[in-house]
Amino acid sequence: MKNIVIEWASFSEQGKRSEQQDCIQHVSWGNRHRFIMIDGMGGALSGAEASQLLGSVLIQEGELEDVFQQAHKTFQAWLSASYADVDRNDLPGAVGTVLELDLDTGSGKIIHLGDTRLYQTQDQSTQFAQITVDHVVPSGGVSQDFGLPTIEPQLEQITFTQDTKFVLCTDGLYEAMDDNIERDFQLFCELNDPQSIVKALINERSVDFDDNASCFVIRCLPKPQSNSSEDMQNVQPSKQKLLFIVVLSLLLGLGGAFLFDALFS
Repeated sequence: MKNIVIEWASFSEQGKRSEQQDCIQHVSWGNRHRFIMIDGMGGALSGAEASQLLGSVLIQEGELEDVFQQAHKTFQAWLSASYADVDRNDLPGAVGTVLELDLDTGSGKIIHLGDTRLYQTQDQSTQFAQITVDHVVPSGGVSQDFGLPTIEPQLEQITFTQDTKFVLCTDGLYEAMDDNIERDFQLFCELNDPQSIVKALINERSVDFDDNASCFVIRCLPKPQSNSSEDMQNVQPSKQKLLFIVVLSLLLGLGGAFLFDALFS
């Protein structure tokens, strides 16, 4: 038991695109949390529908790798039905990253396709590092996405502590950051509170959102511990008060009896 809790906040901005095609989802089962970041089909027709379809599968409970493969299978069926007359090579495919955290063990998993990104603070420091690998070819296109008949997602096991922070985002956000993206995230995250961080990101970077921009900011914290000695101190006076009331009642009862005898005997 690692005694970790999390706070998180998110945003999803349309930017200068004509449609919002990102899909972000969070779901939890007890102390196991799953954060889903899907970037749609690069503005292609029905891209929003595609990302929402993937999100609806990825929120389902199960082993992360199995759920991810089921999402790919579902997307392939949708793609065949929606774009039956279009060459697959002419279609961009949706990309995404899924982060799953087990707060009881301080361990997690990521599974990833494309150019969405996960950043994580390292070794109890405030410095961020990119955890995901960009599946991007030299020309700029992605080399792994849900539109491919077969996929080779990045799968990583991670660990985290009570001091860890995560930023999970689409390229619409990180392309609007300063050249040193990790340092830029570090400066924003000095605000600590995830709600304050996402507000600051929107206020200071949204003017440069040329694409849909979406983000989760996740902060790990120590689980509040109850103080057993204080609890005992709080309970003890209550017992003393109860004993005092009982004794007083007995004394009043005896006194009343003596008074009755004096008056009427």
